[in-house]
Amino acid sequence: MESLRVFWGELGAFRYGVILLFVLTLTYIYHVIRRCVIVSRKVKPMDKQEHEGVSVIITSHNNAECLRRNLPSFLMQAYDNFEVIVVDECSEDDTQDVLTEIQKDYPQLRCTRIFPDTKFRFTKKLAINIGVLAAKHDILLFSEINCRPSSMYWVKTMESYFDENTAAVVGFANYDFTEQNVRNLRMFRFLRFIKMMVMVKNKKYIFGDGCNMAYRKSYYIENRGFAKNSQSYLGYDNDMVRELSRFGAIKMTKDPDSYVIIDKSDKKGEINEVSYYYASLNNS
Repeated sequence: MESLRVFWGELGAFRYGVILLFVLTLTYIYHVIRRCVIVSRKVKPMDKQEHEGVSVIITSHNNAECLRRNLPSFLMQAYDNFEVIVVDECSEDDTQDVLTEIQKDYPQLRCTRIFPDTKFRFTKKLAINIGVLAAKHDILLFSEINCRPSSMYWVKTMESYFDENTAAVVGFANYDFTEQNVRNLRMFRFLRFIKMMVMVKNKKYIFGDGCNMAYRKSYYIENRGFAKNSQSYLGYDNDMVRELSRFGAIKMTKDPDSYVIIDKSDKKGEINEVSYYYASLNNS
């Protein structure tokens, strides 16, 4: 502390320049974040006269408890024309029993399954592809089973950002602030989302978010799905947003009704999140 005082004293008149530079830096950061938030909120096209059908696609591998806990939130959406497709990725737990039980109460739930087979080393992109091909509607809305919508208007809100010039919409997903020991993860996801908004504003489409994103089936088919890199787990969200950007606009939304809450109890997802982010950057 004493050395810091000495250094500060030796700066003399330059200390005022340091203070000014610090204030200007904070002001710049504030305006960047503020502009991003304004950009994400200034368009709220919730009053569309015609709403398209939506297919919600979720993949699950040995997550029977997450299905039981979170799937009803996806199925109880206030939207007239939607379906939820769960693709079982080679599960060996009670996933099938749980899906059968839930399906009795929710006819809009459709299920398909990849049976365990050693020839499929990576199944995430295969599972997504199966879900896409099974979808009845052109707008495909994706999330993970360790997540749940924060609002019963999630489907309606995400769909409302689509028009004839929109290729994909990416929403905000984060951990519940009421849970303990998630401060660092919440900050990581918040800063990542801010970075995504800045890059979208500058027409640089590098990021998606498998917890909360949507795109058109027709563009996915025209892009030949994951044919360019079907075996790697990486890129099922980021690569797809980047590739679909050539078909139309990529939009970001921070509308509260479009939020998705991530369930901290899924330890596997929590551990892999940061490493997946940096691996995706290296894979870009």
